[in-house]
Amino acid sequence: MAFPGAADEALEQILRAATEHHMAGRLEQAGAGYGQVLALHPDHGVTLHRFGILCLQSGRFETARELLARPWMPPPGGRCAAWARPWRPWAGTRRPPTGSPGPSP
Repeated sequence: MAFPGAADEALEQILRAATEHHMAGRLEQAGAGYGQVLALHPDHGVTLHRFGILCLQSGRFETARELLARPWMPPPGGRCAAWARPWRPWAGTRRPPTGSPGPSP
């Protein structure tokens, strides 16, 4: 995912770490990382989406609605597709958990 400016790699690392925390259920650490990215790039679509989902998961519904409803711009350089693929926290298992969105058996 491309971030403009010289801090590209640092921001990508923050987002990767936040996503790993999120997938491991460490929502507080994930939220802090997402917040760092959004402080510098408030219209970063992937981060808005993931932070919005985190807020839904932690019961902060109004904040989730605000984040998920915000307009966003794809990253420059056309590398958005790599980060727009579906995020599946159950990756590595044969099937998504019951009640999770996923393909029908």
